[in-house]
Amino acid sequence: MPYKRVLAGSVVVGLSLSLTPDAMAAAPRWRAVLTSTEKQPDRLTSVVSVSRSNAWAFGAVQNGNRRALVARHWNGRKWSKVALPKPVDAPRQITTAGASARDNVWAFGGGGDEDTTSFALRWNGRKWTVSKRWSPDEGLLSDALVLGKNNVWVFGYNNVGAGVGTWNFNGRTWKRMPSPGFALGEADAVSARDIWAVGAGPTGCAMAPCSLVARWNGRAWKQIKIPGLPNTEEHYAYLRDVRARSAKDVWVVGDVTRRQGTQWTSSPLALHYNGKKWRRVNPPTAGGVRALLTVTADGSGGVWAVPAFRDTETTRHLLRYTKGRWHKVALPKKAGLQVHQVAAPWAVGESSGNGVILKYGR
Repeated sequence: MPYKRVLAGSVVVGLSLSLTPDAMAAAPRWRAVLTSTEKQPDRLTSVVSVSRSNAWAFGAVQNGNRRALVARHWNGRKWSKVALPKPVDAPRQITTAGASARDNVWAFGGGGDEDTTSFALRWNGRKWTVSKRWSPDEGLLSDALVLGKNNVWVFGYNNVGAGVGTWNFNGRTWKRMPSPGFALGEADAVSARDIWAVGAGPTGCAMAPCSLVARWNGRAWKQIKIPGLPNTEEHYAYLRDVRARSAKDVWVVGDVTRRQGTQWTSSPLALHYNGKKWRRVNPPTAGGVRALLTVTADGSGGVWAVPAFRDTETTRHLLRYTKGRWHKVALPKKAGLQVHQVAAPWAVGESSGNGVILKYGR
């Protein structure tokens, strides 16, 4: 993931933009390139694009009340299954993954409300090994950053269960890193000394916990204030993901929830930082979009966002921000398709109990 920074005192400017369809016949499109044929239900939850000829997809296959880890590797010609070590004797899944080179690929797991055993797996170009197992009482793992062989970050904050906290690997040992007054869940980096994260904490909250943005400056984590975000028990923002491509190009996405009488409603939230101030760049709610779950770079100066919808778990379409506008981008017609993550040009998810890999292009 990338890194980020926010300046205190910046002003959030409201800006809601209309969608335009990606509908030219010769335009790039999403297509399914692999659908799993596992005998048991499975899902792909994370994807890493190392290069055009090197990518990894991870997930799990369900076998009764237990899961087995799944990995697939792209070698430039085809996707193949690769065996993973058994990190823990418990229900498990891959939560997130990252890479800095073809011989430094990581997959992290645990996760799920019934599983509090988290782990880190590492690929050295020849084989997968277990780098770390957290103890069951240390909690869940939600995200990671792989900045190099000697610099790996892991994040986990309380959600469906207790989080593992914030950790760093220096090439030899894992060390827990303090984040005073808050916990971090998702992160991205501009550099090793400029890392951005979203999380939760009581610091400055009218309600507790509340969503927040924090930044690593090479020495410590510090909370970043974003003026204008709602923060009451009946009107609040939930920050779900962050993408930092440079100190002047940072995205934070999530949703805003409001109580109106006895009804609660949610709408998507997208914030962009240009190095001086934050502004809202929210997509319209047409089509029932209630939140933006993830945000990733599209490789062409824009970003992809995976939306959540009010009345279905199916991912009806993806959203792409490019050339100053949000675009609704169609997905293949597959029953019950759910997209879990995008790493351009790849996306992974599931369809009717089968893991799916999608690719964007002509």
